[in-house]
Amino acid sequence: MGEAAAADMPAAIGYMILAVYGLMMAALVAFFTDGVEATMMVAISVIYTAIYFSVPSSFLRVEGRSGQMPLREFLRDGLSTWTGRIGGCEAILQILLIPAAITVALAAIGLLARLNQA
Repeated sequence: MGEAAAADMPAAIGYMILAVYGLMMAALVAFFTDGVEATMMVAISVIYTAIYFSVPSSFLRVEGRSGQMPLREFLRDGLSTWTGRIGGCEAILQILLIPAAITVALAAIGLLARLNQA
């Protein structure tokens, strides 16, 4: 049997990513579903995001050996990358930074658009 796909990555980080993308989809639904066309585009984005997460999730579930590292151990030991070792907090920051920034930007743009309509 080969190497585990994500042996040094705790499942908690996957749940963090899922939460950030859930907030992103919530921002889209809250701010960008005024018309029929916009609602259709948001629905397509939500469906695409569900597919985006379900495929790797099913692969990792079938494999069964990934995601078993405790988060506390990950934060202590960090992550080995191609270019060297990185601390656990830094790895989580790099993983979540772009989706979180996009989520904040979507919420800010949506809020400004709503305030501009009033």
